[in-house]
Amino acid sequence: WSLLSISCEGSADSLVELPAVTIDLESGQQIECTFTNKKSTAVTLNAFTAHGDADNVTLNWETAAEIDNEGFNIWRSETVDGSYVKLNPGLISAQGNADTGASYEYIDTNVVKGTTYYYKLEDLDTSGLSTFHGPISASASPIQPIYLPLIFKDSKAHSK
Repeated sequence: WSLLSISCEGSADSLVELPAVTIDLESGQQIECTFTNKKSTAVTLNAFTAHGDADNVTLNWETAAEIDNEGFNIWRSETVDGSYVKLNPGLISAQGNADTGASYEYIDTNVVKGTTYYYKLEDLDTSGLSTFHGPISASASPIQPIYLPLIFKDSKAHSK
């Protein structure tokens, strides 16, 4: 479970900074708090990275453990807070288990050079519960030409 929010009513001093709450009560004071939780999937993510090259953006992620994980979806947007679209046509099957994780790669080939894309990784468990990771960003970068000077040796100038 992960804590989504905390709300408290009463006359006590309280400090709410997720994932914790501190409440200072005097003797006889009462306060009522509501904690809102969300069940989380049991995927421990070690890394989620994106790297752009000339024509693609390659996403890599690594899990430390996966319990009842059905698989993953990749979501993309052109703005960090924009609407995300699922890229993979079918679920990317889980390869890890409770004892060992796995490494994954997805290559986004439908990119425009110079455009920054934002990606989220969704893991989906066997009961249908999903958790999102990210966003991370990358762009396909055009290959920059490198110009090197040409040096010609004048053989006549050295023969005199």
